Amino acid sequence: MAISGSAGAWVLTLTNFDFTTTAAIALEVPAGTTIVLNGLNSIVSTYNSSGPTYGIYSEGALNITSSSGGALNATSGSSSNDYSFGILADNGGNITINGSATVVATGGGAGLNSYGIYANGSVVIGGTATVDAIGVNAGGYSGGILAGENVTIIGSANVKGTGGTATTGDSIGIYADVGALTISGNATVQASGGIVTGQSAESYG
Repeated sequence: MAISGSAGAWVLTLTNFDFTTTAAIALEVPAGTTIVLNGLNSIVSTYNSSGPTYGIYSEGALNITSSSGGALNATSGSSSNDYSFGILADNGGNITINGSATVVATGGGAGLNSYGIYANGSVVIGGTATVDAIGVNAGGYSGGILAGENVTIIGSANVKGTGGTATTGDSIGIYADVGALTISGNATVQASGGIVTGQSAESYG
């Protein structure tokens, strides 16, 4: 693991980096960070308690990229009463995944919501990136990819979003909350919701 750049433009290079921790947040990065992937990388939280838990937590915008086909597995722990997100961009931040990166992001079991990828802002996936985002069993909502604004999938990206079992909320494959879901170019997209048990809840892609 190597870090370069300056505030607002940090570059974190991961090369066959394998990290597992019992901490609630496996990796926290400042807003504006770019993660460059080389080889196979894994960042996993095995946390199992109360409070929120994240595989990767960014304080704002986050860019994940590779020019060499690098891969990343980001997995959050389990929360008895709160959120569990594989990758989160907080404070209105966007998540961009591009180049030839392969990203698997998995939320853990959650008392509230479980999402593979969650951006307070928008999610943009392009290039030849491959993304598999998975939400699992949740007391509230479960989803693969959720953006507070837009979800844009372009180029030759290959994207899959899968929601797990949701108790009182919806199970969602890919969802743009107050914006639009846009798919263009040669992009391939699969989205599916899981089982919902709440009477007013829905399952949809």
